Amino acid sequence: MNAVAKIDEKVTELDMEAPAQPAAAPPAVAPPVQPAPVPVKKKRRLGRFLLMVALPAALAVGGGYVWVTGGRYQETENANLQQAKVSIASDTAGRIVKVDIFDNQLVKQGDELFAIDPEPYRIALAQADAAVAGARLNVEQLRAAYG
Repeated sequence: MNAVAKIDEKVTELDMEAPAQPAAAPPAVAPPVQPAPVPVKKKRRLGRFLLMVALPAALAVGGGYVWVTGGRYQETENANLQQAKVSIASDTAGRIVKVDIFDNQLVKQGDELFAIDPEPYRIALAQADAAVAGARLNVEQLRAAYG
């Protein structure tokens, strides 16, 4: 221990006695710095890290994104929904003369959609009126005969 104390004293004496020298000016051109070669082990570690940690994490994040944004819900670009097809039929049969609606037109209850040819019904009405008139005439003749 004695020797260590003597060395410390000499060092402090030398530090105190040494005159302060100005710092040396840096050289005008710095020597080119050579990049340190990358050890092969670091490349292997990086590859292992990517395969074992980063790749599964990226897959989990991607799967979560798909599940949250689009995996559970159906989306459409133009927001058209498939509508039910409605069959239209009239209470009476006949030939259609006029159609008053167009494809995809909004209709309400009571709107006239088409017109049926009335001529067969006029003929049937005239025949029924003639049959009624004939039956009335027959009744009048029977009353007159029994009368």
